[in-house]
Amino acid sequence: MAKKEMEVVKGLDLNRYMGRWYKIASFPSKNQSKNGSNTRATYTSKEDGSIHVLNETWTDGKRGFIEGTAYKIDPSSDKAKLKVKFYVPPFLPIFPVVGDY
Repeated sequence: MAKKEMEVVKGLDLNRYMGRWYKIASFPSKNQSKNGSNTRATYTSKEDGSIHVLNETWTDGKRGFIEGTAYKIDPSSDKAKLKVKFYVPPFLPIFPVVGDY
């Protein structure tokens, strides 16, 4: 079966995207706790045009987080195609994990 291309939003206004977003529901990745709560993502503009990404969740009263950088795949396009780069583990920022956003 051919891989189905997801529809991409056009006309993304990155300024409206900035701020704190709370997750109502999600499918945790293998590195995320299955019983986390108060999961949120905070997006902040950086001077170079990229976006600082802070993902947080609380599990058993302890805060878990990971930080990364998101950037438009094609800065000249109005499509909302972003990549995000996280460093895993966060205390050893040598190994980037890059994914679609």
